[in-house]
Amino acid sequence: MLTTLVISLLLQTPPTTATGPVRVYLKPPVEAGGLVVGDAMKERLDSTADLRKGLERYGKVLVLVDDPAQAQLTIEVLRRGQPKTGNIERSTLPGVVATEDTGHSLTVLVTTADGKSGEMTETNKQQFSSWGGVAKGLAWTIQDWIKDNRGKL
Repeated sequence: MLTTLVISLLLQTPPTTATGPVRVYLKPPVEAGGLVVGDAMKERLDSTADLRKGLERYGKVLVLVDDPAQAQLTIEVLRRGQPKTGNIERSTLPGVVATEDTGHSLTVLVTTADGKSGEMTETNKQQFSSWGGVAKGLAWTIQDWIKDNRGKL
């Protein structure tokens, strides 16, 4: 499994001494009661549910909250990528040249409570990868990133 992190959050944030799990809000792709229109929206809904299942496994590191005002991090599923060969996608983030998408991929936007944000992408290049497997890998990557940056949140 190949993990590509495209995130430069919190580099200038001074560390804190906070303890306990980080409060994470997993933003739904549609507002409560909203309509699901099109395949892309259904894919985002499915991937959000898969990511929620994956994140729930890391209760010592993070806790999912229902109120965005209580969150230290907000995570939103932006898109899934279909397996392609040789496709280069250009990033709009400064300092990021390109990523090669040759497997199932899932990209989320991670935003801190003070408004800093960046994208995180998980790509699985295995021949028989699944969206659920990619979401599980991304959940691990997110919790690992939280552990590394916990003092800055």
